[in-house]
Amino acid sequence: MSTAFLMPTLVIFGMMIAMSASALAALYWATQDGQFVDIEKNAECIFDKDEPIGKCTDYFPGQAPQPPFNNGK
Repeated sequence: MSTAFLMPTLVIFGMMIAMSASALAALYWATQDGQFVDIEKNAECIFDKDEPIGKCTDYFPGQAPQPPFNNGK
């Protein structure tokens, strides 16, 4: 085998091992820190009182639903 083939292969496998180890470390930290204990509560923590859960309040410009036209009444 030539070193032209061997070096990139070693670099790729080294990166794969490093990324896998960091993913496993993050998973271990999350389980030890209690991130998976109450998934529903953690999923809803991004909402506040002004934004009801399940109702979309963020829209791209020009795509928000238009309020009904009441003709000034």
